[in-house]
Amino acid sequence: MKIGDFIEIEGELQKNPLINYMDIFVDLFRMADIFAEKPQLGGKTQAKAQKQQENETVKQIKAFADELKHSGTIDFILSDTAGTVVLSAQEQYLSNDNISEIIGGHFKVLGKVIAICKDETENIDLLRKTTLSILPIDLLTEPFSGFQNDDTKQFNLPELKTQISGPAVIVIPVAIYA
Repeated sequence: MKIGDFIEIEGELQKNPLINYMDIFVDLFRMADIFAEKPQLGGKTQAKAQKQQENETVKQIKAFADELKHSGTIDFILSDTAGTVVLSAQEQYLSNDNISEIIGGHFKVLGKVIAICKDETENIDLLRKTTLSILPIDLLTEPFSGFQNDDTKQFNLPELKTQISGPAVIVIPVAIYA
């Protein structure tokens, strides 16, 4: 396989792990708000301040997730025993916002190879299309470590990854089909 080749691959499509992680946190805050009890008299000021802080946190997470998506492309991950494929799909070609319908499904993909990482020493940066790509990985580790602490271990969260280790390829999908 070389850059420019058309390939057909098959597997389960997963959302970009970083975007998935941020979306889960936004959903978690939304669900917590649904089940939150109303404050009793005297505690409304404190509850209001806490609610404002939570709203600010959700706003920041949403803004960060939007930054990850601003390029108009979405990365999907397809893994198998031979390696990992990062599908770099244009959002405009995903008709009717059908992203949720293909996540977790088993599909075949016909696409063009645009980058190859032959072994574990190479990787694909999932932040490559964002402003964060200019930052060194060790500088990014600290902010992301806040999402992986003892409080979050109680939840069934996916692994937070900003890079896909080789062997891996980036493919622009031409067709995604069952």
